Amino acid sequence: MYVSSISLSNLSFDESLGRISGSVSMKINDEELTAHSVNAQFLCRVPGASSLAHAEQVTALAREALRQARRLPDYMSLCENDAFRHENITVAGG
Repeated sequence: MYVSSISLSNLSFDESLGRISGSVSMKINDEELTAHSVNAQFLCRVPGASSLAHAEQVTALAREALRQARRLPDYMSLCENDAFRHENITVAGG
């Protein structure tokens, strides 16, 4: 299994706590069954994000979604790949 695309939406920044939060959607494909894919959505919050550049904040949210996905039995083997590069992550809305 691998992540083929990542999109972020509903981003918000809490200045008093210095954290960014948002909804992260990942399209997860099965390497063996090429026609099989799953869209998974995670609500993520990254503490200490105020010290990060925007590109790093976006990537940190995607990595938090990956961490959450790995806690699910079917997705424990997911790894970070090119979909986690900032330029490949779609950000929608504010």
